[in-house]
Amino acid sequence: MVGATRTRGGRRGATPARRGGCAALERRARQLQELATELVRARQEERQRLARVLHDHIQQLLVAAQMQVSLMPKGGGRAGEQATSLLREAIAASRSLSVELCPPVLREAGLLPAVQWLARGVEGRHDLRIEVKDDNWREPAEPDAREFLFDAVRELLDNAAGHGHATRAEVTLTRAASGGARVTVTDNGVGFDPETQKIRGAAAPGFGLFSLQQRAAFLGGGLAVDSAKRRGARVTVSLPAACRETTPAPRERGTPRAPSHSGGKRRPIRVIVADDHQILRQGLSELLRRDRGLRVVGQAEDGRQAVDLALQLKPDVVLMDVSMPRMSGIEATKRIVTQLPQTHVVGLSVHSERVVASKMLAAGASAYLTKGVAPKILISAIRKAAQAGGPHNGHGGTGRSLLK
Repeated sequence: MVGATRTRGGRRGATPARRGGCAALERRARQLQELATELVRARQEERQRLARVLHDHIQQLLVAAQMQVSLMPKGGGRAGEQATSLLREAIAASRSLSVELCPPVLREAGLLPAVQWLARGVEGRHDLRIEVKDDNWREPAEPDAREFLFDAVRELLDNAAGHGHATRAEVTLTRAASGGARVTVTDNGVGFDPETQKIRGAAAPGFGLFSLQQRAAFLGGGLAVDSAKRRGARVTVSLPAACRETTPAPRERGTPRAPSHSGGKRRPIRVIVADDHQILRQGLSELLRRDRGLRVVGQAEDGRQAVDLALQLKPDVVLMDVSMPRMSGIEATKRIVTQLPQTHVVGLSVHSERVVASKMLAAGASAYLTKGVAPKILISAIRKAAQAGGPHNGHGGTGRSLLK
């Protein structure tokens, strides 16, 4: 008989040709899985690249231009007001797009706050009520794991609202008994037959599930689907125990130094400006120098330099950008307020997400503002931080968010 041979026991076994064909199919399947994963990863990297261009370049230039207009005599008059209004709209549009491409809340605050932020956004766009739950949740340490799980929730909620026509959904983040991470999205939509949707990519939501399945497998995890027509869907994405939880390092409080003012005589408030964008850093410094009550004593282009300068110069206030290279503004703030309790930090960022503001305030910042606020609001925040006197709020403090 062609294509088979008899084994010693009389049963038929696969011919070398058949075994070779199976091996080739397995290799082909692995290649397809790797290709699908690389395509998704390339898409994610491109989203991150575009978000960085928007945040690190375009938004900063727009804010710098807005600042220059504000420095004109009488704000540039009516033409200046119109230019400021247009720049404010451009900043808002750029900020919204960069956040959609790569949410800063995921990087700065973690997966649970990012999923809560995502749920509010989906609810705002669709007639879908979403409840987010956590069951002994611990944040995965690996960025790839966090980004994948966030993308999975976004994909599944979009499926529920779009293809599933659901009105309610539930997202549960769980720490599995093995120590791994598990995310489950359940909806009350029309459902689908998994047997007709799997591994085909022809009909939604098949391709999205296929893509999630391949990425989960690449990370050593899996995807389970429980759905049927007219009874909703439950999709669970799991990652292995290799996703370790993050443990915050213990922090120690520093020793207070002498108060900023002595003998009842006021001196200029000494300020360090920390921002990684040179044009904006110089614009902020020029804006502050125009106020006689403020004195810019140093500029830092990254978080680590901001810490070093603060320890050297012991300013009254550090105007701190949140997103910077080498060390984030959040980490730099923690270190400064720990070692210099009477140096206050005012957070400044293009991000208007309240979770990011909360992280900055929890790190010890006295206030948090978005770039593009009116100069008088910025200067007022610096003055109030410096005039608070004594040690700052410390970690977990109750600083003020002045989002505009």
